[in-house]
Amino acid sequence: MIVATSEAGYRLVTQNEHGAQVGQLAAAWGGDAFAAPDPRAAVRMAAALHDAGWWEHDFAPRLVDGAPASVIEASHDDWTAFYDHGIVSVAERDPYAGLLCALHGAGVRRQRYGTQPSMSDRTAAYASFIETQEDRQRELLDALVDDPQYAAVVTEADRAVLTELRETGSVDGPTDSGVWRNFRLLEAWDRLSLYCCRNADPEPTTLEPVPLTPDAADVALELTPVDATTVRLDPYPFVRSPMAVPVRARTIPARDYGTETALRTAYYDAPLESVPFEFVA
Repeated sequence: MIVATSEAGYRLVTQNEHGAQVGQLAAAWGGDAFAAPDPRAAVRMAAALHDAGWWEHDFAPRLVDGAPASVIEASHDDWTAFYDHGIVSVAERDPYAGLLCALHGAGVRRQRYGTQPSMSDRTAAYASFIETQEDRQRELLDALVDDPQYAAVVTEADRAVLTELRETGSVDGPTDSGVWRNFRLLEAWDRLSLYCCRNADPEPTTLEPVPLTPDAADVALELTPVDATTVRLDPYPFVRSPMAVPVRARTIPARDYGTETALRTAYYDAPLESVPFEFVA
């Protein structure tokens, strides 16, 4: 659950609704100097399902100090169990999408593998989970090499990147790895969506690194709010402007709920409404 607090109350966005928005971003990526992801279907699947394991958790909102708990307040055991479940589910359906989800799951505990150094590094606390996902990454890459659908889009550069990420937690210098590029796209889309979902009163910020084309240097996106649900991006990465990226959410009064039963009653009494987020050039 993603929680934003405003004068209207607590706005609650489930991880699946957030994922649906990330999927919208992936589908429309590729305007001007920005290259669309490849392989397109697998990357879009990973974008939409990167947090898929949280569905059961979000059925029943949790309480922390009288307020709805956000995903970052989930317990260690819940967090690892739900992420692992989602990654396995995606990998069973598509190994390339599963590889990206395994990179995302481990990456968010390793500062997004160096692409967001402002995050807390939780490598030690989540060492077992990270090891499981990094083993899975290598297994999925091996499967992709033998898969006629994907053999042409995975290379030794991808294998080298997985080794470097496991050993150092980041990639030092340029690489031809398509997996690394697609992972960084996924993280950029995830952060764009979180910027919308977490901020009822957004402020200007910079998001980096954001890939352009496979042979170009990354760029920084400047995010400038026009109003509470409209954000100007520079440079502009989508195929059209304005780019509508709505998210469904429930809004409940901001008060001390006392019990999870009271919280869940308020949550399910609230209508599921579309918040009309929009990106513009």
